[in-house]
Amino acid sequence: SGALGVQSTRSAFTAEGEEAFLPSSTTRGTALFAFQEVARGPLTWQFGARVEETRLAAERARARRDRELSGSAGVVWKWSEAWSLAASVSRLEL
Repeated sequence: SGALGVQSTRSAFTAEGEEAFLPSSTTRGTALFAFQEVARGPLTWQFGARVEETRLAAERARARRDRELSGSAGVVWKWSEAWSLAASVSRLEL
């Protein structure tokens, strides 16, 4: 079994008042992700991936764009009804 998905976000920021030192900005993000799980006997293999792009545009500043790629893999060994052992590795970009 598995899942595929898309996530989209947009946020606007404005500082107001005499102490407002930060410029107004808009942040937009788009992400694609996938998760897959495969059961074979007592082992269940799990895989996940996500690619995300974030764009930040601020007044009086150059726009910025970042792309992040994250992934993971793991296995769960269920050796009895009450006990299981899991191991996983992941890579994450911020």
